[in-house]
Amino acid sequence: MQNNNLTNFTRLLRLSENTKQLLLKLLIVVLLYLVTRWLFYFFYIHHFSPFRIKPFVYGFLFDFSAIAIIFLPFIVFHLLPPKLRFKKALEKVFFILGIILSLVLQLVDVGYFKFTLKRTTADIFTYASTGDDFVDLLPTFIIDYWYLSVLFFVLLYLTIKFYNRINNRVNIPATDLSFIVFGKALLQIAFAVILCLFFFRGGFKLKPITIINASEYVRPVNAPLVLNTPFTFIKTLTEENITPVKYFSESELENIYSPITHLNSNKPFVKKNVVLIILESFSYEYIGSLSGKKTYTPFLDSLISKSLVYNYTLANGRKSIEALPAILSGIPSLMNTSYIVSNYAGNQIMSLPERLAKEGYSTSFYHGGKNGTMGFQAFCKAAGVKEYYGLNEYPNKEDFDGNWGVYDEAYLQYYSSELENKQQPFFSGVFTLTSHHPFEIPKKYKNRFPKGDLKILESIGYTDYSLSNFFADAKTKQFYNNTIFVITADHTSMSNDAYYSGSVGAFRVPLIIFDPQNQNQRINNKVSQHSDIFPTVLDYLNYNGEIVCFGNSVLRDKESFSINYYNNIYQFYTQHYLLQFDGEKVIALYLYRSDKSLNNNLIDKNPDMVAHLEKKLKAIIQQYNNRLINNKLLE
Repeated sequence: MQNNNLTNFTRLLRLSENTKQLLLKLLIVVLLYLVTRWLFYFFYIHHFSPFRIKPFVYGFLFDFSAIAIIFLPFIVFHLLPPKLRFKKALEKVFFILGIILSLVLQLVDVGYFKFTLKRTTADIFTYASTGDDFVDLLPTFIIDYWYLSVLFFVLLYLTIKFYNRINNRVNIPATDLSFIVFGKALLQIAFAVILCLFFFRGGFKLKPITIINASEYVRPVNAPLVLNTPFTFIKTLTEENITPVKYFSESELENIYSPITHLNSNKPFVKKNVVLIILESFSYEYIGSLSGKKTYTPFLDSLISKSLVYNYTLANGRKSIEALPAILSGIPSLMNTSYIVSNYAGNQIMSLPERLAKEGYSTSFYHGGKNGTMGFQAFCKAAGVKEYYGLNEYPNKEDFDGNWGVYDEAYLQYYSSELENKQQPFFSGVFTLTSHHPFEIPKKYKNRFPKGDLKILESIGYTDYSLSNFFADAKTKQFYNNTIFVITADHTSMSNDAYYSGSVGAFRVPLIIFDPQNQNQRINNKVSQHSDIFPTVLDYLNYNGEIVCFGNSVLRDKESFSINYYNNIYQFYTQHYLLQFDGEKVIALYLYRSDKSLNNNLIDKNPDMVAHLEKKLKAIIQQYNNRLINNKLLE
């Protein structure tokens, strides 16, 4: 009896010949992706040197994702009962089509990568539709890289040859097409589809893997080696593409606006620590010392009384996922898709931590939320942050709020103790989370903070209290007096005030620079934005060099601006004016500081100012679109 049970068990474990053939054919595909990655590496060995095995190991994650979706039709037809006449022919057709698509995309980047320094994405269709030079040069590209065509046909021939050998290895009998046989095949197909979706997502991740996740595993410069072009192409097919624009010639463009910022200081660089605090949903409105309304932030009010404060700071976006690229790298969100999940997430970028690392700083970023949430961890790695700490690294899981992550008070105390052990000088960022919906605070603090008429306000008071405890603790630490603290919010939140729900107030966030060595209040009313933080902090430290970002150092007298993209409208703020542009024409001009309700459209009353600001805005859009498309954020 026991022998019979053992026999039945081993039969269950034994793969059918049809399944063995399927796995062998998929193994061919995996090996093909590996071969093309090695080809890519050898063609650009100088770019990826010194050699590291990690890109090849982690590359399988992205290979499996691409293979799972491209070869899903092949897998489905392979698992159909052999009795179906069309099964074998269509199975081979889908296999060969998958191989052709994979090879074309992989080999294109063997030649094209040198021009973009990133894997090709679906925005290649943008070039075709706009008559860009890429299309015009395509025949020349094919001729110049004739050897890639040879490689294509050689690899295609070998792949089909191995496929046929596997097919002919064993003749699978065509069993009668009974209900049981067909039902069993359907169950196998359902399981295979689920498995393919699992691989396409990249496993049990919080969110499906995207291009930017490659930077979690290797340095950003090696991210293209981890990725494969079928993956980047598929992942961006449904993402919004920005289009190249040419409002001005290159010489005109540079004279009107350039994102290249020259920070020239005659003073020696000051190696102060930099602590960046990003407060979740802390609208300017809630801070009474700034807005003039009832305050929910007594600690911030006290800190503002001894800080450098930019009183008219406008966020570059409306979402947390849009804040990090703007704050760390000076990349605003001028498209409907956040930079982090856009086609351009694999671009090479400059950033505040990356620049400071070159000056000998250690770099870290902390967020009490789940690792992987909103792409924070991946973007931080791409932006040159050496160490990222999320919920996984937090030691006391009892402080989990049941929703997003760790309550702010506990997390900020943990953060202060972490900073004490950092190698100085350091750059470190922390992103709070309790003031995010559902705005839950620890039970022991219920009814302690003013609730106001908005659900968020109690959590704002709690986070402000948590912040006061953080500073009280940090003040006792050795690093404190040699640190500048930069405090802002990721975006604004709910409001019952028409102004703070409108085109201006809905973007107003605090920007506070607190230096324990200079505790005089300085209120500056010039317009500023998230993208100004990157150059401003460097300027504060007397950095001497050149950076690329869509912001300015607000420590200088240079004319400042702010920009955001709101309901498909570009909003361009200067010191006094707000220009609204729909991508084709100017639709409004307002004196936004005095005309808070934006009732008085000056578009016909001040045509000279409209023309002046439209020209500047178009130059910014041209630089932004074309530099993102062409991966030109380093020069």
